[in-house]
Amino acid sequence: MMKERNYRIIVFEGLDGTGKSSAIHRLADELSGSHKVYVDHLIHELPRLYKELYDVPSGKIGEFHRHFPADFRRASYVFESAIQMRIKDSFYSQYDFVLFDRWFYTDFAYLPEVNWYPEQLQLILDSIPVPDLTFYLDVDVNVAIERLRMKDDWMLDTYDMDTVVAKLQSYKEGYDRIFPSVYKAERIDSNLSVDEVYDQIKKVFSNHFIKQQASHRG
Repeated sequence: MMKERNYRIIVFEGLDGTGKSSAIHRLADELSGSHKVYVDHLIHELPRLYKELYDVPSGKIGEFHRHFPADFRRASYVFESAIQMRIKDSFYSQYDFVLFDRWFYTDFAYLPEVNWYPEQLQLILDSIPVPDLTFYLDVDVNVAIERLRMKDDWMLDTYDMDTVVAKLQSYKEGYDRIFPSVYKAERIDSNLSVDEVYDQIKKVFSNHFIKQQASHRG
């Protein structure tokens, strides 16, 4: 059973090119006027190990995908996420809000189910705190690609355009599958301007915590 937290976890999810980073730091700046805020992400060390074992020797990006099955990688990310949240809980407790640039939801959107030891894996998964609020910044694949072009993203230098489109479309379908049918998330239309995207986020954020404070008072 998870102990009660004194900090709130806010998660931002979505494809590269949705404007997550800009929205996170803008919200953090605004909240920091009256709250203690920390911005973080789930740290996956195992992919770095996988890359050292296979990508570096071969000189090919993503070579480790051929050697570590996708369901194995998904399970390893669950373990790492659980360990991080346990180790850093006392650190996070110094803050009112901890904003995450992606959660393990990304791994679940990108990777297949794990069919071995499901009960044990679920126990580990249940030990990870549930975010207080999750934003899914939903964007059209073509819009995301244009934004990636503007910042010379590594993906466009690594893959041909057909592969980029196929990957992003697959990732988007994964997000659409888990939000909100599996995990509750507030869908944000990220095809709009930066200001319009942030206005949606700010409105949802304010409404959520105003209602939460009202329920606590009641």
